[in-house]
Amino acid sequence: MTKKSFLSSVLILFAVTCFGQQQNEPPQASIVQPLNGTVFDGAQIKVVYVVSGTEPKSARILVDDRAVQLLIDVSIGENTVVVDVPERDCKISVVVQNEFGASAPATVHLTRSDYIFKPKLYILAVGISEYFDPNLKLHFAAKDAIDFSQSMLRQEGLLYEKVELRLLTDEYASAENIRD
Repeated sequence: MTKKSFLSSVLILFAVTCFGQQQNEPPQASIVQPLNGTVFDGAQIKVVYVVSGTEPKSARILVDDRAVQLLIDVSIGENTVVVDVPERDCKISVVVQNEFGASAPATVHLTRSDYIFKPKLYILAVGISEYFDPNLKLHFAAKDAIDFSQSMLRQEGLLYEKVELRLLTDEYASAENIRD
């Protein structure tokens, strides 16, 4: 056997081996859209998923680990499906399969926009710049308490459902008012 024919035989054997192994495996799936953590509203969401590897026979769409759709017209490459979603946070998974088995689930977790819990924030901001003792002058304590309070009040409706503030500066920051 010549060196050239030996190399040709090795390449053919390698190609047959790789091709044969790939043909005996299930396809793979990945979700391109929506991204994990997407905030959604509405009753449906468009799911774009990509199938790679061997030719698929079908795909199952799962919502919270329950099969909701079985798709027969699935191909390698990009596929699109519209999925009914519940009125709460959920997860969507895609599993593709062929005669050799099923892929690992491709999963994204979704957050419903009107289901986001926003806590209430209670603030007691105390800043004392003026003390009776002239050696205890803190030039920015009252200003810092005011600035911090204004900054946090702007978060009402965004990060917090409600912001309740009690601001005590200088002469109003008595022990009695702080305890109150």
